[in-house]
Amino acid sequence: MMRWFIVWRKILYAYSFGVFGVLCLLLTPFAFPLALLPKGLRKPFQKVIRRITYMGFGFVRWHCHITGFASMRFIDHSGGRSSRLLVANHLSMFDIVLLFSFLPHVQTLVHAKFASNPLLWAIIRTCGYIPIQPTSSAEGVQAYQLLRESLLENHTLVLFPEGTRSEDGRLGPMKKGPFRLAAELQIPISPVFFTCTQPFLNRRAFVPREPGPVVLEAHVYPPLEPLEGRPLDAAEMRLAFEKAYADFICSDQVLAWNRSLV
Repeated sequence: MMRWFIVWRKILYAYSFGVFGVLCLLLTPFAFPLALLPKGLRKPFQKVIRRITYMGFGFVRWHCHITGFASMRFIDHSGGRSSRLLVANHLSMFDIVLLFSFLPHVQTLVHAKFASNPLLWAIIRTCGYIPIQPTSSAEGVQAYQLLRESLLENHTLVLFPEGTRSEDGRLGPMKKGPFRLAAELQIPISPVFFTCTQPFLNRRAFVPREPGPVVLEAHVYPPLEPLEGRPLDAAEMRLAFEKAYADFICSDQVLAWNRSLV
């Protein structure tokens, strides 16, 4: 029985990714001509393409729910006080789908392999998402400057300092970039913590192997403010983020997979 259950899930996942591919194909005719324009001429169209992408991600989230692929929930604890700089842990390939289906006009980094994908290239370029090759220090410096410019232009950023999806649900080693940005521009960080019922769409478990529903949640918290009168410090921001994550993992809001790690 379990074997057939896993086969069925593989079929469902293949079908669902096919639907996602069709959506990309439908958007490409609009995005491709714009993607060929110089950056300055593309910018006025970013909000329109991001709005269409936002609606597309909303459809994917709804479709995943009705087909049993996964249920995705966005839980806002910020009381409307979320910062323009969101920093998140990274559990699943669908972390982006979840966040971007609730937050329009968001900016982020994209792995170079996705930015060069023929199906995604035009959409990523027109939306203004920033491609990066994690092994290239030169690209890292360039990406940092582009992210800095985005914040100065009042864009909202979502960054994943681990740089990759967690294999075991734990918070992995984090890069310094997001915390340096927070300190340099004196913009506090709002933590976003993902939690799920079982691993899926990560490097170790692409298809969930346990029976029962697959649920992915994003919990957004108020900005991590420094003590009164003190400027934001990169090292202190990082420690505050790690402490907030440790508190979250021990709370009753965390779902089954992450709870098992406490």
